[in-house]
Amino acid sequence: MCAEFKVGLLGAGMMGAEIALSFAASGYPVIMKDMSLEIANRGKARLDGILDKAIRKGRCTAADKELALTRITPTDQYKELGDASLVIEAIVEDFNAKKEVLTEVEAVCTPDCVIATNTSSIPITKLAACLGPERRDKFAGAHFFSPAFVMQLVEIVPGLETDEATVTFLMDLCRKIGKTPIRVKDVTGFVVNRILHAMWIEACRLLEEGVADPKDIDTG
Repeated sequence: MCAEFKVGLLGAGMMGAEIALSFAASGYPVIMKDMSLEIANRGKARLDGILDKAIRKGRCTAADKELALTRITPTDQYKELGDASLVIEAIVEDFNAKKEVLTEVEAVCTPDCVIATNTSSIPITKLAACLGPERRDKFAGAHFFSPAFVMQLVEIVPGLETDEATVTFLMDLCRKIGKTPIRVKDVTGFVVNRILHAMWIEACRLLEEGVADPKDIDTG
């Protein structure tokens, strides 16, 4: 179905693996890269249980599960991402770590490949500066939410130099895999985390004022 369009994932942890599954379940071949092949394979293995749960809920069939898993190829080699049309970075939330993998993957990607980051807190323009000037127009944020295979919302965040075509590309692709993309400015916390932060502050105030006990505040 989508054999000519390959997606690369940097990171096989909970977020990376479930983002990979979101694409694979929609027909896209995915290369999922981590520091070692063992870690990448473990990330794929965890998806088995996630798909079994989806089967029990009627969201997919056993045949769908097998097809989705066959589309995900674990690797520890950057060179396997060389023919990807899109690479999404989804590693630990640390600027230096992200800078390292973005620099590495840029060296193997084609000039037309779009690179996106799943960061939830680091400015997109700051991360874009880790790439060469000629690549920055094809770089943006694509912030998925956990559990990424289930949650529909994706924040698409252009940086200062992101081309409009890159934004359109990412939003259209999100819709194709059943997600609901929203365009967000490159501000601290983006949209959802800003809202959550305000809710946490209010919850603390309610506790301080003795309005309710912690368990009841959590329930509310």
